Amino acid sequence: MFDQHLFNKELNIVSDKYKNLENKFSWLEKYNEEDAYQLYKNASRSKLGFLVCGRTRINTSRDRFRGSSIEEIELSNLGTTNHSCEIRDPRASFSGCGSVLHYNTSWHFLLNDAWLLGGIHAQIQFHLASPRHRDNIINPSGSFLTVTGRELIGLVAFGYRFVKSKNTEQEIAVPFDIKKARNANFEQYWIAIDRQNDGKDIDKSLIDPAANLVTPQLKNVGIWNKYAHKKHK
Repeated sequence: MFDQHLFNKELNIVSDKYKNLENKFSWLEKYNEEDAYQLYKNASRSKLGFLVCGRTRINTSRDRFRGSSIEEIELSNLGTTNHSCEIRDPRASFSGCGSVLHYNTSWHFLLNDAWLLGGIHAQIQFHLASPRHRDNIINPSGSFLTVTGRELIGLVAFGYRFVKSKNTEQEIAVPFDIKKARNANFEQYWIAIDRQNDGKDIDKSLIDPAANLVTPQLKNVGIWNKYAHKKHK
């Protein structure tokens, strides 16, 4: 695990990458190193012992994309990961060290990347709320990676493998190469992302050819949520 000094040192190597994103997207606020480090630590201390990644329909329209995703019920069942327990969402059962990365405002690519690295350094399992369909990895409306795509790239780059869950229809990313997981850092993460060339040269192993995009009903989001509720109890 990084201490704050090493976290900041590793982050400084790629700080221009995040500044370029802030220049590209006007809605991104300037990143905060201390918040990112606290989020990194909280992700490594998940109270339920796993984190959840995938597309999200929280605070978005349901027709934004097709297929299963992170829903509001996950906030209640699994809690939220963020940099402070004081960041409360009334829909969440608890905040800080939950399993779902969630910010109503002030989300940043750095926060997402710090969350992922925190889980990877702790060798925590990542449950995939969305299937590894191409449209979940590369945005179908343009040639760029989705945030979910970035997450999957990081997991594969740092020694994780995808296995089928025994309890749900979703996959779980489990640590396989512990040395790679322990040595994960921001620079290597960005190298892995840039290698995909905005999805034009996507690593074929990231895509599950059997994945489908069946969208669950609003009031019945499937076996995943039944399992999530059981875990929280």
